[in-house]
Amino acid sequence: MAYKGVKTERLNKLLDKRALANKELYEKLEKECGAILKKYDFDKLRADNKKVVDDIGACPISALDTIEALEDGDCMCLALSVNRPEAAIADPSRLSIKAIIPTYLKADSFLESAKF
Repeated sequence: MAYKGVKTERLNKLLDKRALANKELYEKLEKECGAILKKYDFDKLRADNKKVVDDIGACPISALDTIEALEDGDCMCLALSVNRPEAAIADPSRLSIKAIIPTYLKADSFLESAKF
């Protein structure tokens, strides 16, 4: 989504190659996470980590807390304001973080909101 306006064919090919490799890795990790999550006792996790869950709070978009996000196979994340020039496709060190937004969001909620 971040690079949808890329005009250079070489960079588009690099993005496509990376996206295909990431898709396979993502699918593999999703299966592994699903198997691990089936083993968790979420009530015990909530009780053992009550302070952390309360400190992080709920996602302002989905209204789910950390344990509820975990039950969905998701996580909480911090949003970053970044400067991402096209050159960062070939050289990731060109990405620069301008600010850290101090609000925890459910990762899927963040990605969905970024589409809009």
